[in-house]
Amino acid sequence: MSDLINSKKSVVKNQQYEKYWKLTLSQTDFSSPQFIRSLQIVVNHIDKYDLSNKQFNELVKNVNAKRFHFNNNVVHNDELANTLRSIFNNDDATGASTRKQLNTFIKLGFVKPFYRGYAQGVKEYIKANDADRKRIFSDIVYSNSSFNSSQTVDDSNNNQVHFLINTLLNKKNKKLSEQEIVGLMNVDTHKKSYASEKEISQNVAYSEFIEFKKRKYNQIRYIGNILKKMNFIAFNMNPMEFFLTKDSGELIEKQGSTKRDPYRFGLMKKALYDESLCVYKKKISWFSKKEAAAYVVSHIRDSADALKNWDYDTAYNPNNAILLAMGDEDMYFDKKRMTFDGQGQPVFGPNVFDNFINECRNNNYSLDSIIYNDERKEFMKWHNQQFSLKNVKSK
Repeated sequence: MSDLINSKKSVVKNQQYEKYWKLTLSQTDFSSPQFIRSLQIVVNHIDKYDLSNKQFNELVKNVNAKRFHFNNNVVHNDELANTLRSIFNNDDATGASTRKQLNTFIKLGFVKPFYRGYAQGVKEYIKANDADRKRIFSDIVYSNSSFNSSQTVDDSNNNQVHFLINTLLNKKNKKLSEQEIVGLMNVDTHKKSYASEKEISQNVAYSEFIEFKKRKYNQIRYIGNILKKMNFIAFNMNPMEFFLTKDSGELIEKQGSTKRDPYRFGLMKKALYDESLCVYKKKISWFSKKEAAAYVVSHIRDSADALKNWDYDTAYNPNNAILLAMGDEDMYFDKKRMTFDGQGQPVFGPNVFDNFINECRNNNYSLDSIIYNDERKEFMKWHNQQFSLKNVKSK
């Protein structure tokens, strides 16, 4: 008995069953040709077998089992693994590397557990340039990542990156040290949107007590690597710490009474500003082409309507917005007193001042086709309907 009590296994305090953020990645260059091509193969496989529209009980052998296994007749997981293996063959005899590669897409939130679809921005991510790809990566990972999920484990309601970034946004000094991130890796995030200063301090002390950093070095490194690739996040090496970038103050609004997510809306705003710089070489109103003291990312389909219907991707889709100058043009568009037709020409309701209408017509104000893309035109159909309803009532 004394031998058991004094054995190394019994006295090492870190040999306990722990609930921590389990993150392993097959690669950390998320824009490399291998990552993009592998992701395309997975997307093609999901589309080929229409897995996005399959029910859970179709995808697994036994829904009552403690551990789920694929119904390979439906999922064809062996086919997917063999396809990846034939192109990127780095497996050992167990095929572990291919499983790890597939799990990477799931943990990052690009692909859903059980291959029940993929994040809305994935196809755009595959084709995007570097600047757009970083924004889309940030949005996908912030919205969908789940470190404890895998091919046959769905822990999607536990999003650690969402938790970390919201902790950073709510922290007084807007910084997270490596020690603080290590501490937070022992927090169950199912029922928390962020950690308070007290919780951070307590978890730092706990992680040091159980020597977590010494034993989970790789997981910590993986999380740091993800954060480095997120928009609005910067870092220092010595000592390691993560903090908000300078432009975050302009783009990420403070959380108020609105249910709007400040980080995702900040990504959306950045996308429109970047689009304006790309197309017009500066920030301007896309309607009047005027420079202004302030601009509004004006939703086409109201964000409140999208959020009310749980359509979060629409609420933060950059193509569901246009950049307008703060003032009459934004106010009229937001209040559905003005809308745009399929050619980008303004359509005015009865409650618009004549001087504004004359200014628009005399200067040929309109939305240029280069920014008025097909997706924005589709969203504008919703705005047209709301415009018609509002202006029929006002007559």
